[in-house]
Amino acid sequence: MQPKYRRYSTIFVVAVALFAVAALGSCGKSPASGERQQAIGAIEQLFQDTRELRDRIDVTQSRGANATKSGVALSDLVDRYDATRARLQRALAAGALPPLDEEDVRALAAMRQAFEIYLDEVETEPLSGGEESGANGSVTAPTIRRFWRTERTAMRHFRTGSIPASRTPPDR
Repeated sequence: MQPKYRRYSTIFVVAVALFAVAALGSCGKSPASGERQQAIGAIEQLFQDTRELRDRIDVTQSRGANATKSGVALSDLVDRYDATRARLQRALAAGALPPLDEEDVRALAAMRQAFEIYLDEVETEPLSGGEESGANGSVTAPTIRRFWRTERTAMRHFRTGSIPASRTPPDR
């Protein structure tokens, strides 16, 4: 027969080992999405990159062009945006690595709201020339549809108070 203290110490060691495996196995993972969490700075940089790509797409589409002024094809820009947007969506779902202070929590919430409102999927329509292409500086139909869809969404959020007016993007 084993001494009583030896049996309890064996149970204690096994319990501590199981707890350590469980704790270390979940470090840096969000239980909801299974995606690895990132530092808040990395998520903010990813958000800025995604927003910058979206702005370039919007400007290019509003000009009615198939490429940016620097010669980047709109289709390439949309592909990069889609990939970056998907990474940002996963990062926002996973959340940021702790510890987060109050400002970081507010920034993460603001990025999630802005993602839902302003960083939607890009609607691309091939330009066919004439008035749809904005040849004479006219506004294209896809631009008008996007403006009104975004405007309706923004107004719904302002009415419900879910996004503060100080978080709105500047006029372009």
